[in-house]
Amino acid sequence: MVRARALNAIGWSTLSAPNSSGATIQTKPTLMNDPVEGAATSASKIVLTWAALVTADETGASAITSYSLEWNQGTAGAWVSLLGDPTPSTALTH
Repeated sequence: MVRARALNAIGWSTLSAPNSSGATIQTKPTLMNDPVEGAATSASKIVLTWAALVTADETGASAITSYSLEWNQGTAGAWVSLLGDPTPSTALTH
């Protein structure tokens, strides 16, 4: 399962709901598109990609300074940061 959020000059958005087929966020920037499996996914690794938030409606009229990606192995409350927190990242793949 994964969940995601975005950061702009005002602060972090709300974390998306946990999702095993992709992740979305709610407000403060705007709703992100679901992460999707990248072409380099194999039997031993999963590559996720997602689309940048670019319009003023999507970004909350402020530049996105980081995306955050978290992973849950199915253990209640055991979310692990994979990208963007604590070190900001504007990468669109992980």
